[in-house]
Amino acid sequence: MRFSLITLMLSLIVACQREEPESESSSKTYILQTDWFAQPEYAGFYQALALGYYEEAGINIEIQEGGPNTGPLNRLLTGRAHFMNARSESAIVSVARGLPVRFVGVTLQHNPEAVLSHAEQAITDFRQLDGKSIMADLSAPWIRYIQHKYDISINLLPHNFGISHYLNDQSFIMACFLTNEPYFVRQQGANPSVLPVWESGFDSYRGILVHQDLLDTEPEIVKKFVEATHRGWYSYLYENPSPAHELIAQRNANMTPEFMDFIYQQIQEYGLVDGRPRAAENIGVFDELRMREQIEILKKIELIDKKIEFDDVFSMVIQDD
Repeated sequence: MRFSLITLMLSLIVACQREEPESESSSKTYILQTDWFAQPEYAGFYQALALGYYEEAGINIEIQEGGPNTGPLNRLLTGRAHFMNARSESAIVSVARGLPVRFVGVTLQHNPEAVLSHAEQAITDFRQLDGKSIMADLSAPWIRYIQHKYDISINLLPHNFGISHYLNDQSFIMACFLTNEPYFVRQQGANPSVLPVWESGFDSYRGILVHQDLLDTEPEIVKKFVEATHRGWYSYLYENPSPAHELIAQRNANMTPEFMDFIYQQIQEYGLVDGRPRAAENIGVFDELRMREQIEILKKIELIDKKIEFDDVFSMVIQDD
């Protein structure tokens, strides 16, 4: 009897030890760090969270919003975040600087940066920027690219993220997100014209960045996260955007229903998420050639000064949905 009791106790201990790793894994929370406040440009994440797609995939996800001086990349590198959203060129430059990050999935087929002018003096071709002033991020890679490609000179003004200069001067030109500034300037009676940056040939993805360690140690978690996010985007675009909008509004008081509806319409009109059918783009689809070309572009404009291979940056866990 004593032997039987000892055997039973040992069996229970072994069983508990075997179950412990699974329990730890299922209770772990993975952090998605965004680079800005909650808004519909990240709706796939919020839709997946609101509808329980991450939970169905067996992963606990917490979204931490960004903002000025958040430092999302630093949070990823120091283990305070597991996923972050980023532009493809930022991923390339980060790897060129020796940072252990990988771009693993696409969220936006096209980055929504654009040149904003007045319709009365519309900029419809990048060559028209020659000799003109434009308020923009001074470090924006696309500015350097269009100057190099079209052999033009642009006078750069530091972006102050306001629209007062634009509203007071019909010749004023500024960089914008076509999902944001056009809405506000229309409210003030202006007639905006937008020229998407991707039409210059500098065509960035927005997507998901992870630390190399996470990809090496938990590849299935990374794959499940990307799959659930793509599922969230599909639901947001083609079923009902309300779950994402409701969650976003809870986290960002500036996101009014009217503003979110405008962003949703812009996402649809410009194919920011599902792309252009004639180019075989869709939710989550990734074009390897396009990113090989982007690496070459960044070399030409001297934003990277070392040899970078495609596989050094991109580890796509899903090719398409």
